[in-house]
Amino acid sequence: MAHHYNLRSTSKERRHARELDDQGFTEDPAHAESSDSDEMDKSYVFPDASASNSDLSTTASDSFSFHSRLSPGPRGKHARLYPCLPDTSDSSPRGSKRHKRNLPVTPGLDRSFESQSSDQNNTSAEMKHESMSHVVVMFIMVLVFIPVIAVFFSHHLSAPEISYDAPSDKFTQFSTGIEKLSTEFPGQHKNLWRTVRSCVKHVLESDYPSYPGVLLLASHNNNAAVTAKIARKIAEKFQAAAQAQSDKSLVKHDLSYNVSGELSGLEAEKQKEILDGWLHKQLVSKGSAVVLHHLELLVPDAALLLHGYCDGDNAPYKNVLIILVLYLDRIPDSGRDTETVLSEQWSGKLPEDKVRALLSRVANNIGVVL
Repeated sequence: MAHHYNLRSTSKERRHARELDDQGFTEDPAHAESSDSDEMDKSYVFPDASASNSDLSTTASDSFSFHSRLSPGPRGKHARLYPCLPDTSDSSPRGSKRHKRNLPVTPGLDRSFESQSSDQNNTSAEMKHESMSHVVVMFIMVLVFIPVIAVFFSHHLSAPEISYDAPSDKFTQFSTGIEKLSTEFPGQHKNLWRTVRSCVKHVLESDYPSYPGVLLLASHNNNAAVTAKIARKIAEKFQAAAQAQSDKSLVKHDLSYNVSGELSGLEAEKQKEILDGWLHKQLVSKGSAVVLHHLELLVPDAALLLHGYCDGDNAPYKNVLIILVLYLDRIPDSGRDTETVLSEQWSGKLPEDKVRALLSRVANNIGVVL
């Protein structure tokens, strides 16, 4: 294949083209025609089978625009045989530097970065706002709950506790009276005074005791006067202590009832009726005390009335003291001995279960008077 190039150019044009090429510019064809009167004719001859008789020729004015620095001689590094197109080659170091230096800025990407930065700033601001909101809410809750807690603790710590001084004072007063009574009767055993105090302690130390105080005194018949006196004084001291802080004036009545004089010879039902009326009348007032002499003379069926008055759960009067006095032919050796005497007296006349139930009510606190 033979190629013939008919190129005509002046040295001035080649020098001008070289300078433009060094600067990265391509020469405009119109400018080239106006700047120089000489025209560049270029002829290309392609010996080909299909075009053997035709001669292809192309001029700068009607076809392509070439750099004026093209010559048919040896191709240098600046020789180009293609139309004037923008140089996008990155092969030369100068071109790569220029490409890197002139990288375009993508507006969409910049806006994406700006949007992400803005979203991050907004998120950070919202988190700070939420954090501040939580702090404010917690602060308000603390301000609300501190006074409540302060009131609660001040109420429980500084509020006066429920005082039992009044009931304790009642028992103290009664105990003081018993101490004086023990000095009046120095011959009595200390167990007697201990039993007296223990049987009324729960009554005087509570405004609402669960059962009444019941005291059983056992004595020899020959010692009846001393026993009666001790029983009466115990009842008086109890009543004085129990009603000491009462708004009502001290109830004064006959504290003693003598079964031998009032109920002797009567049938069981009549004894029960009379005794029930007297106990109800005496014990209806709070803090009252009664003394029932000669328990051994009560008919066993009438004695069952005491089961209800001395009961631990169903007693009709619980802020009271009931003193029962038993006179025997001998001085009992102990409280157990006294209980045995009563059991023998009532057994055979009452069912055994009723005897045990009655003893459990009247014989819990037994004091022996010497």
